[in-house]
Amino acid sequence: GQAEGAFADPATALVVRGVARACDQAGVGLLLGGADPPHADGIVLVRRQAPEHPPALPLVIVDGPPVDDAPRVMADARGAGAELAGYLAGLGHRTLAILGTTGVEDRLAGVRAGWPHPGGVTAYLSEQLTREHGEAAARAALRADPRPHAIIGLSDVLALGALDAAHRIGLRVPGDVSVAGIDDLPGSEAVGLTTVFVPYRPMGDRAGMLLAKRMQGAEVESPRPFPVALTIRGSTGPLLPWP
Repeated sequence: GQAEGAFADPATALVVRGVARACDQAGVGLLLGGADPPHADGIVLVRRQAPEHPPALPLVIVDGPPVDDAPRVMADARGAGAELAGYLAGLGHRTLAILGTTGVEDRLAGVRAGWPHPGGVTAYLSEQLTREHGEAAARAALRADPRPHAIIGLSDVLALGALDAAHRIGLRVPGDVSVAGIDDLPGSEAVGLTTVFVPYRPMGDRAGMLLAKRMQGAEVESPRPFPVALTIRGSTGPLLPWP
């Protein structure tokens, strides 16, 4: 069940592919499972909250909160949020809804830091990272008065749910509302989602290399955060009057 859940999250699936490649190069077997599976010699913990009881095995964190002194492989999440917020403000948007969930505090802080207008920002937090939860949060945001000019999903999964909500309500995207995400997952380009590219597969590759070194007894440090890149597509633009 946990292995299946990993592949249900597209970002985690990309990280796992990178880890698998690194394991192949290091001659290490890969086991998908829980935080402390039996017969494992080391663990890569991906996009997960810190476990209540950290495992005693060598551990590497990918895109998640710190656990003891384990090395972390991260992207510049705060910079991603700030750049995206600044871009939307530059389009003339003055009110913003943020869709998030637990574990994305850096992205949320970045969006808030990059938003230049006092106030005008409302966060809607979901219990789970699913497209359905993103749609439900976006429906709540779009019922607000005044309606937000723009919506940022702190993951593309949530942003895709926001697109679903806007289309079902009958709003133009863009025109009535701009929608953007963070991740640039497979499928985001096909629907024209403006987003921030996060290099999950190279992050997984680096995590696998670090874990192999830790399993050999070497001391390793967290690498510098991976850079991100804003990718502008058709889901964002200035507000337009109705014809």
